[in-house]
Amino acid sequence: MRRFCLTVVRGFYYAPNVKINGRILGIRTVSRKIKVMTKISIIMPVYRQRRDWLFTALESLVTQDYPDKEIIVSGIAGDPTLAWVKTFEGVKIVESRVPDPKRQINEGIKFASGDLIIQSGSDDLMLPKTLTHMVKTYEDNHAVFVYGDLEYCDEDMNMMYVNKSPNPFDFHLLRERQIMTDCSLVSKRVLWEFGMFDVSLGKFAVWDMWLKIAEKYPDKIFHCGHVIWKYRRHDNALGRTGHGEEFRQRFYDKWQIDFRYRTMPPSYNAILVNE
Repeated sequence: MRRFCLTVVRGFYYAPNVKINGRILGIRTVSRKIKVMTKISIIMPVYRQRRDWLFTALESLVTQDYPDKEIIVSGIAGDPTLAWVKTFEGVKIVESRVPDPKRQINEGIKFASGDLIIQSGSDDLMLPKTLTHMVKTYEDNHAVFVYGDLEYCDEDMNMMYVNKSPNPFDFHLLRERQIMTDCSLVSKRVLWEFGMFDVSLGKFAVWDMWLKIAEKYPDKIFHCGHVIWKYRRHDNALGRTGHGEEFRQRFYDKWQIDFRYRTMPPSYNAILVNE
């Protein structure tokens, strides 16, 4: 018996032309529709991270129950941290020369094959079923951007408080504060549309990108209804790079916003709920 593969085209099974006993059988269509999953690319910038924190972060990504995903670690050439990353089977590595988290994320996105992009800190933890929850919200609402809530923890991952982001999304509040986590799910097409993250804004590049997306697609942004991350607070976080007054002022001037708290760094604590 001759074997042949079924091909998926627009939600249907198709069998290619097959020649049997000198006769060519035409294409046959199986009417049962199938669901094609949306692929997610998880981008993790890494530089001189603690081994135990890095392993915890990567393990939380690898064990996600959403199957169609790829994990891309964007590291720095010569950084010994990358040797630890290589112990995780299937994790892709992209090397840069300059240790800048937003540049590293941009480099990771260039190599991403997924339709959706989500950032991950190398010292944080993605909670179970996060990708499943976020993709469901994305597909159910034809969204371009999906966000969720954060659980702030100390260095030992003991919970300090839960940050509840506004639901539904509020564009005017986003102009006042960074109310949506960096680790949100975004359409790669939209990131390319806006030229990816503006590294000249340092830490504020993410807030800048979220504002650009929200300004054009305010009705395509949705909360997934779950706490999605455990965020580790400590003084040596890679994300603190580019957090100075120069970057802050450049961001404020770009968006022409008169902030009430110009001396304060951007915060996710628009709505804090102690638990």
